Amino acid sequence: MIEYFRLSAEYNRKANEAMYAILSSLSDEQRSAEIGSYYRSIAGTVRHILSSDLIWLTRISAAFPALAAVRLNSDELSPAENIGFSALRDRRARVDAIFEGLAREVTEDLAQKDLVYIDKRGNERRYVFWQALLHIFNHQTHHRGAVSEALDRLKVENDYSNIIWYISPPK
Repeated sequence: MIEYFRLSAEYNRKANEAMYAILSSLSDEQRSAEIGSYYRSIAGTVRHILSSDLIWLTRISAAFPALAAVRLNSDELSPAENIGFSALRDRRARVDAIFEGLAREVTEDLAQKDLVYIDKRGNERRYVFWQALLHIFNHQTHHRGAVSEALDRLKVENDYSNIIWYISPPK
């Protein structure tokens, strides 16, 4: 399981780097254009991914303060809604590095502990930590798929979803 989290963190970083490289070739207008998705635009979707990750990192930090990787400062946790693309890309890279550090720190014992937090409605939530990590990495993959579909509609070549290439590049 621990190896899976390390691989997932590495894959998500590499896939995010590849996606942001493609997105940097687009204009602000293309990134913010309506694409018919829940988060309205490519920019809205990538902001959602980052915002969700920041929420999860806050929860993990509060639940497991001994984890060095998630000792975050207020700049790292500030909302991503109104920052420009370059700053968003930089923040994404920093958050991906945090997840990689977290994956290196998580032990089998810690993965089995409960992650307990209060949600935005005031309800206590409790998940086994490994299940929350699985959700976080899967959530990123899901929404990168939506970005890929939007890029397809824009006829922008993209292919950053093949995890096997990140594990063992083609020969």
